[in-house]
Amino acid sequence: MYMRINYFTLKPGTLDAIKAEAENFLRVNDPEETGLLYILDTFVDDGSESVGITIWKDKEKFEASSRRWQSVMDGMAHLMEGQPRRVEQELTVHNLPMVPPNR
Repeated sequence: MYMRINYFTLKPGTLDAIKAEAENFLRVNDPEETGLLYILDTFVDDGSESVGITIWKDKEKFEASSRRWQSVMDGMAHLMEGQPRRVEQELTVHNLPMVPPNR
């Protein structure tokens, strides 16, 4: 699995618009086709930094999305202040053992 962490600052009053963009994308997302499994976010439009994390299934689709990243960010530039930045990494997933309640 692969992870991209996007850091950006939203313009004031754009919170609903950025949430709608994410929801519209996910509505038509087919994980088998795109490789995108999850979007996790902390979107805020109060001048502090927002974070969007995407989790990808396989390397080829992750790398393809990486090549499109700047054009996606350019398409959302009207919602952002300044330049977004990103960090990309391969993930190691650890399964946690089930712990009985009341322990």
